[in-house]
Amino acid sequence: MSGQLSFEVEHTYPVAVVRPRGGLDAYTAADLRATLLECLAEQPVGVVLDASELSVVDDVGVTVLATVAQQSQRWPGTRFTVASASTELTGAVNRLGVARYVTICSDRAAALLELGRWPVPPWRRQRIPPDRNAPGLARVAVQEFCDAQGVRGDTNAAQLIASELVTNAVVHAGTHIDLTLRLLPPLLHIAVRDGGDGRARMVEIVDESSESGRGLLLVDALATAWDSFFPHVGKIVWATVPVRVAAPNGQRASDLLR
Repeated sequence: MSGQLSFEVEHTYPVAVVRPRGGLDAYTAADLRATLLECLAEQPVGVVLDASELSVVDDVGVTVLATVAQQSQRWPGTRFTVASASTELTGAVNRLGVARYVTICSDRAAALLELGRWPVPPWRRQRIPPDRNAPGLARVAVQEFCDAQGVRGDTNAAQLIASELVTNAVVHAGTHIDLTLRLLPPLLHIAVRDGGDGRARMVEIVDESSESGRGLLLVDALATAWDSFFPHVGKIVWATVPVRVAAPNGQRASDLLR
């Protein structure tokens, strides 16, 4: 018989803590996955899975930790720790190879200490109304953020990507838009979340009369990577673009987040 899970989630940026209560098996793994993906949507530095009240009913359910952690490696780069794991959970993590993707810690304090080793990247989040002014607001937000963080050189590519992603959200979702910018040298991460469903996709054949999909061709050309991410509600389309950052005291910009 399937177990049941309930969740307590604490979002205290830069770390989110998830405390599931109940049994983890092949059925309830879907609930855990949805909860962890919703945490990733906030783009934290790390997530603590407080397993003090979690029991393993079926080892298969444990693989969801690896699935979500692997997805995070591509974006947003969140790290995972498991705190207060039972002997059964620790054994399953090791047997199934999940330990490659998560760090087991003795308790919650140790897990937070582990995640505290990782620097918090500069970030900005802006709510944008879904109207004709949205693309311009996105471009201004990118320029202001880059200026504040000492980004040097041309930021046109980053502004264009943000503008196109926001335009896509206005046209296809028409809901509120959250633009999040994070600087992880040498890349600027741009993410646009809306409340719509469906997947962002490029048109396969460019038609001068086409009004959808063409903006993503531009994103694909300018970004080092881009994709869609689906939390419990809505969607996020993200992209990364290379930037040059002026580092203090002769440091290399890539050293700033080590």
